[in-house]
Amino acid sequence: MDKKQHITKVSTPYWYVTRSTPIRTNISLMTDNTSNDRFSGAIAIVDILGFGNMLRDHSIDYIKNQIINILLQISEGINFFVNRDRYRFNKFANDNTINYSPLEYVLFSDTILLYIKANNDCKINTPEFVISSLCYACSLLLSKGFENNIPLRGALTFGECLIHENPFYFLGKSIYEISSLEKNQDWAGIVLSDNLNSFSFEHTYLTSYVVPFKKNPERRTVINWILHYTIPDFEKCFDSNNPNVIIKKENTIKFYQDMTKNYYRT
Repeated sequence: MDKKQHITKVSTPYWYVTRSTPIRTNISLMTDNTSNDRFSGAIAIVDILGFGNMLRDHSIDYIKNQIINILLQISEGINFFVNRDRYRFNKFANDNTINYSPLEYVLFSDTILLYIKANNDCKINTPEFVISSLCYACSLLLSKGFENNIPLRGALTFGECLIHENPFYFLGKSIYEISSLEKNQDWAGIVLSDNLNSFSFEHTYLTSYVVPFKKNPERRTVINWILHYTIPDFEKCFDSNNPNVIIKKENTIKFYQDMTKNYYRT
């Protein structure tokens, strides 16, 4: 494929399925061989909060362009850094065969699935490397979302997944687990699953925080998006008098204030 993504319109006018295409290949991903679509990697599920209000206030093309533009910016940025690191590996290892898997994503209505495939036999796409890369991508995603008044909530893990395009479907225990974890949060933010504690990876864009889960708040590792110096307009991000939305807004503001206080503490 020459294009970096393609968009397939589904039966309802409010749903689009968008799939990124790896920038390293011109070979179509359409295949009936499911064994080639199963992989282990870093996976995140992110939901757009207030999606109903977006549909009410904006055209579907406006929403599509906003979200797609954000995803393209992030994937291009991540893939640039990964490609830069690959070049360094090639140069110092004198090995031009080193390959890597880029950030890929699927957008279905108000849900975004992001993933980077791992390869234990590769010098660059180790599990720790792809986890760090996806954490950075999610920090950018949250930040860009707030810049565009689009609050996001999600969860991130490492596990096995199957993504097939013809026909299109995605399956995996890891997807199910982080989907449940995502829905259980009462704020705009992204939390990491507990199974990531067994990996040793870069923590620059992570922080420990008491996550406002809907039942019992719990201290977990979360994405620290304020490091991108975003100053959200929380009133526009959470433009609703619904008590549940107000709770999410207050919890998100508290995180922003707590992190800002810690970051600028002298």
